[in-house]
Amino acid sequence: MGTEGTARGIISKDQLDQLVKLFDRSEYAQDPNSRDAKEAESDFNTLVDALHQEAIKMSLPLEPAHFKALVRRRCQQVIVSETKKPTSLPPVA
Repeated sequence: MGTEGTARGIISKDQLDQLVKLFDRSEYAQDPNSRDAKEAESDFNTLVDALHQEAIKMSLPLEPAHFKALVRRRCQQVIVSETKKPTSLPPVA
């Protein structure tokens, strides 16, 4: 998972993609009190909790709040990097 050494290898690419989608739907929702935003937040928290349990099994000394903060930060990084990417390349002459 990114460059944070203590969390590396805990989260697969597919899981990170899922977390980013859920994080985006909850954190950047037009209406943060909407049902969709609340469901996304709940699903995000459930997945983070499950991944934290995996980290504990791997004997990584991460408190739940610290682990969640690392995941949230990584999701924000992915979202920012995706918004900076051009949607398409201009034609080459």
